Amino acid sequence: MKGLLRCAAFCAIGVAVGSASPAFAKSPLNISIGFTGTDRARINLVDGTLSDKRPGWFVELAVRVGRECGHSVSFHQKPWKRILNEVAAGRLWAATNSSYKVERTAFGEFPTVDGQPDKSRAFSKYEYIAIVRKGENTEIVRKGIVSGRKYIVERGASIISVLKKGGANIHEMSDYDKMLRLLTKGRADAMAVIACALDDSLERFPDFRDKIERSQVPLLERVGYIMFSKQLYQKHSALIECFWTESAPLMQSTWFQDVKRSYADK
Repeated sequence: MKGLLRCAAFCAIGVAVGSASPAFAKSPLNISIGFTGTDRARINLVDGTLSDKRPGWFVELAVRVGRECGHSVSFHQKPWKRILNEVAAGRLWAATNSSYKVERTAFGEFPTVDGQPDKSRAFSKYEYIAIVRKGENTEIVRKGIVSGRKYIVERGASIISVLKKGGANIHEMSDYDKMLRLLTKGRADAMAVIACALDDSLERFPDFRDKIERSQVPLLERVGYIMFSKQLYQKHSALIECFWTESAPLMQSTWFQDVKRSYADK
């Protein structure tokens, strides 16, 4: 993060987790997954390192998928453009929460059905909203995007191009909880945030609920996928298809809902 986060936000943080069965190989493969910001519930870093005891609900999900599909998993925090470059080069297996874009299919693979993105195997379905300090910036509450206003936003997020097109000024960061604190301290006019990630933060920090107000209209609606490297898909298609296929029902399971609720605690 510029000026506010330490250099760790720009370093690769790799932590291998999970156990493996011999489903696909005698020596189990490691699936390396790139991510940018973290809301601490999804991927929980403590002083720049993945927490051993409370690594985050996405990490726990990926570990369980690994047990089913026969691989281990590692997570690497990097800027979004670098993640895309490394996925394209086959140095990273996958990128989290990637929107489907035709140009990305030149180097990335998405779950598909009948030649179209398979939303039933998406990682997330989400919308971006704007939040402001309660009682302020009422125009943002009504319209969402207002030219000339300063928005805090997750680094590399797909909403950035939409905000810039609307004339907004952007300050990129990589930690939802810190972004929320800066907003409530008056360091920006608004924060552009994925609604469900905001809900996760507010579960941990309920005192902020009475300090903010949400926009009346979404800024952007998105479907996010775990996008895999095309190079690696050509070599390990069965493993990658297993990852997508096993993830979908697990995300609807009682087990997963319990795991997510457990991260609502501070």
